[in-house]
Amino acid sequence: MAILVNSMWDKQLIPFFFIGFILAAYLNLGTMPIAVLGAAIAVYYVLTDFSKRKNNKNNPSGPATGDTGKTGSKEMEDFLS
Repeated sequence: MAILVNSMWDKQLIPFFFIGFILAAYLNLGTMPIAVLGAAIAVYYVLTDFSKRKNNKNNPSGPATGDTGKTGSKEMEDFLS
């Protein structure tokens, strides 16, 4: 477990580790329900983040804003890769 925590020790990812631990330890959920829940949350996060980036087209483009100025499916393809 120490190797897992060491590789995941990122301020943005650590809450998900603890949420998964709580779901497994205290609610007695198996790994499959936790994985399905995590996948659903990940899909929601990706789609929400993409729509936020798409709505912020009026902001200047650049690496600081995360907007490259590309539009359409090419933008979605770049975002997911």
